[in-house]
Amino acid sequence: MERFAAGDIKALEPMLDDTLGGVDFRRLREIITFTRGGILDYSITDRHVQLGQVTYDVSVRHELGYASYYVALGMGGAVSAFVAQPDSFTLHVGFDDGPRDYIIEPITVGAGTVWELGGELTLPAGASAENPVPAVVLVHGSGPSNRDAEVFGTRHFFTIADYLARSGIAAVRYDKRTYTHGAGMARAFGGNFTVWEETIEDAVSAAQLLRSDPRIGSVYLLGWSLGGVLAPRIHASGGDFDGLILFAGSPRNVMEIAVEQFTAELAELDRMGFGHMTEVEPLRLSIQTLAEIFDGLATMSEDEAKSTPLPLLGANAYYFWDMEIHSFERYAADITVPILVMQGANDFQVRADTDFAMLQALLSVRDNAAFILYDGLDHFFLPSIARNFREHGEIIAMRPPGMRLGEDVLRDIADWINDQG
Repeated sequence: MERFAAGDIKALEPMLDDTLGGVDFRRLREIITFTRGGILDYSITDRHVQLGQVTYDVSVRHELGYASYYVALGMGGAVSAFVAQPDSFTLHVGFDDGPRDYIIEPITVGAGTVWELGGELTLPAGASAENPVPAVVLVHGSGPSNRDAEVFGTRHFFTIADYLARSGIAAVRYDKRTYTHGAGMARAFGGNFTVWEETIEDAVSAAQLLRSDPRIGSVYLLGWSLGGVLAPRIHASGGDFDGLILFAGSPRNVMEIAVEQFTAELAELDRMGFGHMTEVEPLRLSIQTLAEIFDGLATMSEDEAKSTPLPLLGANAYYFWDMEIHSFERYAADITVPILVMQGANDFQVRADTDFAMLQALLSVRDNAAFILYDGLDHFFLPSIARNFREHGEIIAMRPPGMRLGEDVLRDIADWINDQG
């Protein structure tokens, strides 16, 4: 711990046994100090001896707070494990700081259906039928998510809604259907629901709810990740927005992106010398199978897609087949409303050199499309020094809960909406 804290990696390396030989401790320390601040001091909180192995629980004080580490010594006395516990670091950042000059009203998206969703309308002070304000529907990324889009302690949708309300713009946040009704959807659809049931129908309902409110004027969509992929389809399916914000979105099928991510992770295992391990071979075969299924996705029948299970993704091919049939490009061709494309240059989930470039090529022929690429920001629009997909995941896991979007990103959203008039 003394060597690691001091950055004396050369002196640390002889202490390691063969199981840690592939770990780049210099880079690990760089990532840890980037996300948690420098190491100030540490103390051993517990020690265990079992079957010749000695393990230590270590409390480390960083510049930004405290974290727990786990260190193990093998029978020969060399370090056999060194873990900076990814979920142990807490940074308390208030989300309700400063005077609140807006109101939050409870809403129900899909009221009267079996899929009712709780949510909130954040409404600027002074909004009225005589003074209607613009509003934004915030659409989630992949997976179950609450109304705040809470991931690893970040609450991006709350942060966005808070900033927009202070800038004179209303916002609707709601719990995603798979978050509230995941079990019910499994009973109703088995493994064969699509993004229509998961996302699109509720986003359209939220837009209609806003239009029925006399205090609301123009209505926009901000789709994060998967929400950005689906934005044109949501718009064409009844959303009828006055503008779209693609927040780390992509024109590609997310199955293609998933294959790319798994392949990148496998490449990192190979680079680190772990590719020969027997546990890696099933992953390699699963990725190969997944890629082959994706290559044949467009020619599958609906029944084939419904009966083709996918390794690693925990779904049938039907979910992605539906996205292939209803492609981004198909809907984007008919969109005439303004579009803002925002992405972090250090995003390894959707990539600047692939997805952002494809969106530029597809949309830049329009005179009402704008593009912003943020240096040093990742898929969460938070600072990152990751060099590859694996480090990207490590930084996300080690990042202190409570981090917020930078004001430059928030200001760009608000300014673009207000500039639409």
